[in-house]
Amino acid sequence: MEELMAQHGIGNHQNSEQQKATEGTKREADERRKMTLSQILSSEARERLAWIALVKPKKARED
Repeated sequence: MEELMAQHGIGNHQNSEQQKATEGTKREADERRKMTLSQILSSEARERLAWIALVKPKKARED
């Protein structure tokens, strides 16, 4: 029983590491997206996009 519990604990540790890595990758992609949009969009367009993101976040994130 103890062995199973130890194995289960290790599995959870690996899952949390994978989750952290995935979150880091998503964060980096989001930063790249923001930088690209800041170069392409005018300040007015970025403001409109921000308002859309408040109401419909999924719509604002569509690529």
